[in-house]
Amino acid sequence: MKKSSWQPALVLLLAAYPALATPPVTTRDKDKDEKAKPLTVSGCLERTDDDGVYRIKSPAREVEVRGSAGLEKHVGRQVKVTGQWIEDVGPLTGGETEPADRSHLKAGTVKDVARTCDRTR
Repeated sequence: MKKSSWQPALVLLLAAYPALATPPVTTRDKDKDEKAKPLTVSGCLERTDDDGVYRIKSPAREVEVRGSAGLEKHVGRQVKVTGQWIEDVGPLTGGETEPADRSHLKAGTVKDVARTCDRTR
């Protein structure tokens, strides 16, 4: 029986199939894993005009914080908040030309670092 020249190629293809069938890890998948990790932010906790929405201010940044972790009783104090970062871009409303960025830290735990905010830092 005469051997065909395509048979070795078929054997190699079938041997490599499991590796070809596994989807590659993409940057997007890696980003999802990074966002799932808890994030901790420290600074002065402030109340905003919106119910249930707070802000942590530090010299380096300002972060919107939401959640039911008893944030109200920590307003005006230096805190350390740990939670999940939530990417939230809202729809266009009224005369807006860009969607509102409502990304925020969903508070899981809140710990007091100091009883008052030190404004001199």
